Amino acid sequence: MTLTNSFIITLLLLFLDEGFKHLGWVTDPFSWLMFCVYMAIIFPSQYLLSKFLFQSVSGYKKIALVSILGFPLTLFAFWLLFKKMN
Repeated sequence: MTLTNSFIITLLLLFLDEGFKHLGWVTDPFSWLMFCVYMAIIFPSQYLLSKFLFQSVSGYKKIALVSILGFPLTLFAFWLLFKKMN
């Protein structure tokens, strides 16, 4: 579930970020490298949220919570991390 969810979110982000709202990015090898970077960040965070934070929730509610809250919480965690580094 979290792998599929991360895959879809990553494709949407690449469509907006790398592709400039068109699908020409799929032919660029660098864009696929960025796809791997995005997946390496998004998937573990969503998996951990699904496994530990939302373990008592199941079904569509869990998918919705992980989808809606997963990416913003990941961005917030990275913001905190980099804020402490400076």
